[in-house]
Amino acid sequence: MKKLMFNFLLFFSISNIISCCTNQKNKDNEQIKNTVNQYFKAIKNNNSADYNNIVSDSQELPGATASDLFFLHKNYSKINPNNILLKNIKVKDTFNAGTQKKYVMFILKKPNYKPFETNQDLKMYLMFWKNTGYDKIDQVFIIGNMPKWEDQKPIDLSK
Repeated sequence: MKKLMFNFLLFFSISNIISCCTNQKNKDNEQIKNTVNQYFKAIKNNNSADYNNIVSDSQELPGATASDLFFLHKNYSKINPNNILLKNIKVKDTFNAGTQKKYVMFILKKPNYKPFETNQDLKMYLMFWKNTGYDKIDQVFIIGNMPKWEDQKPIDLSK
């Protein structure tokens, strides 16, 4: 009987721990999604103050954050038409230099895709770190050739 009670208590304790961890992970992911929404709102409104408040290292790299904001705002209608990116935000876990981080990745599609052409999409990573707080973006990476992506000519379908 004692063994049965011990096993029951052990099972109950483990299930509470798992439930608590799952709830915290869901809260963290919701905070990240809210931060991403604020980030894109700052880009859409071209609000550098809000943008700099969301990106944690904006004071150390003011030129980089200003150029990212300029590029993203200028191309916002191509990057996020009808808030497509915000409808399906997926938070993923990763490790960087031995620390656990979370990230959201967006693929910025080439606006005039042609079949069998080399891929000109951009990838944007928004990195989050618990020590920075999930209400701030720890790092922003835009990977790809931004000028080439931006200078693409629209497809002429009339031919």
